[in-house]
Amino acid sequence: MRTSTLRTQYEGLLVDPMVQCGDLLAQVLGIPLIFSLRFSFGYTIERFCGQLPTPASYVPASPVQFSDRMSFVQRLKNVLLYTFHSLLFYIHTTVNWDHYYSEILGKPTTACEVMGKADLWLIRTNWDFDYPRPLLPNFQFVGGLHCKPSNPLPAVSSSTLLPCECSLGFTLSPK
Repeated sequence: MRTSTLRTQYEGLLVDPMVQCGDLLAQVLGIPLIFSLRFSFGYTIERFCGQLPTPASYVPASPVQFSDRMSFVQRLKNVLLYTFHSLLFYIHTTVNWDHYYSEILGKPTTACEVMGKADLWLIRTNWDFDYPRPLLPNFQFVGGLHCKPSNPLPAVSSSTLLPCECSLGFTLSPK
């Protein structure tokens, strides 16, 4: 199966980095890798594998509902959450995935090292909804990428419009 997959000429691979081994497949096939991600908890994948700078004192951790204007106690909780998520991610990848990646590639490597070679990271949100932070050139916001197309709005005839009074004090009515 591996030889038939290698013979097939793919243009690239679009995967979610929360599901492991897509990056490994792209590296084995020698094709461009594109990640499509909403967020990882504590932005761990983006920070460690994508090298995205996310200051813990300014950008709230992803499952928390803090704003970018945090009090001291909220900043402390945020830093502790970043630390917790970082440790959990490090232990999870070291124990479960790093030896597998090294075995497949035939050389000592880590999951983050392979994921860090992604050509493009598509962040499935809108810049307006996310916290302002520095972004690398290969990180792009693509809000609505996975939304189904909307139906066209129904046509509105002037007979269905009722007179309405606007907040400026004048009345609109159909002719």
